[in-house]
Amino acid sequence: MNDATIPSAGQRQVGLADLHPLDLVRIHRGAAHLHDLGQRPLGEALVELAQHGGPAAVLDVLACYGRLTPAMVRAAGADQPLVHQLVMVP
Repeated sequence: MNDATIPSAGQRQVGLADLHPLDLVRIHRGAAHLHDLGQRPLGEALVELAQHGGPAAVLDVLACYGRLTPAMVRAAGADQPLVHQLVMVP
């Protein structure tokens, strides 16, 4: 990837609709696991993402989520898991 293809802060490379549904589930499951590990591992994971995609993108997302309160998240129903359980169909 060259500098011309790296998005600047505020631009999104992949939209929610662009993600495969299983990738979305994997991301949410991984996020739940990181959250359970605690603040330090979560921070280290964000640092790794910043090393790959640039710190501006990570800082931009953190700033957006930093404006949210727990009450706002609950009111939107976003405090619940995206997918509760996956079941294999024979």
